Amino acid sequence: MERYNILNGRKSWRVQIWFIPMGIVTAGFQFNVLLHQTPHDVLERLVNNTFPEVIDGQFPVSGHDDFSIPVSIVNLYYVICKFTLVGIWSGVYIFRRKVLVILNSQSSTISDRSRTLQKTLVKSITVHAWLSLLILYPFVSYFIGQFVTIREDNFLDSCFLFLQIQCAINPMVTLYFVPNYRK
Repeated sequence: MERYNILNGRKSWRVQIWFIPMGIVTAGFQFNVLLHQTPHDVLERLVNNTFPEVIDGQFPVSGHDDFSIPVSIVNLYYVICKFTLVGIWSGVYIFRRKVLVILNSQSSTISDRSRTLQKTLVKSITVHAWLSLLILYPFVSYFIGQFVTIREDNFLDSCFLFLQIQCAINPMVTLYFVPNYRK
């Protein structure tokens, strides 16, 4: 039944069951952060009165409290989710080899052209999986930022760059590896 659903493009009920609780947990964490975030003007007055060296150093004041429990929990949640993806990416690499062995076997009844397209698609999926490692940098950096002060102005820009670079590269990788998309 599962193979029938995949071949006909239907979503697996297992995937749907997994995304419902994960969506609820993620929304709950985001709402918790929203409720426990200090308003920027209040935080800036507090920091300027307590630590006058911040004014002299012209450091930006963030709306998130360092060491606040909700923000740390959300960042830990994101880091754990991203590191579990490393296991999934490793699984993609392992299963990639198995798929290529099956495609190369003589028992496969598909045409040579179809076999070649499937091999290039498997290569494309593998490259997509390893490009996803770029996303780990911002989440790990934000998690570490909960415990140390990062005094770098371009830090936030570099995090956004690494978050968005995968979205820019993925279509080009697909176009490079799968020739049917180039037509």
